Amino acid sequence: MHVVISPAGAVLSEAADTTAFDVRVVDVDEPGFTAVLERSGVGAFQPVEAFPGGHVEVRLDWIRTRAAAQDVPAGWDDAFAAMLAHAGRRGWLSSDGSSVRGHVVAGAPPRGE
Repeated sequence: MHVVISPAGAVLSEAADTTAFDVRVVDVDEPGFTAVLERSGVGAFQPVEAFPGGHVEVRLDWIRTRAAAQDVPAGWDDAFAAMLAHAGRRGWLSSDGSSVRGHVVAGAPPRGE
């Protein structure tokens, strides 16, 4: 599963794959990235010295809404809950359970986009 940030906006890609999670930067600089995050309501960016890098606290309601609009398989909710449990054990869930940390990486658009 990938949150893809590009000049066109933010999309959830490959939502059915709950075995991986990241935030991909495609053809956008840091100010543009931050603007897309704010405009789309994805979550809060936590930068590091070099962009792309850092992480985004991605809102779980944002993920669930977009996944529901895709053709995710039966059992997705359970698989997503397992992904979040793993993230929680690693310290990647917010203290209130409303967001999950996605590492920011440079990346090409996922397959089919």
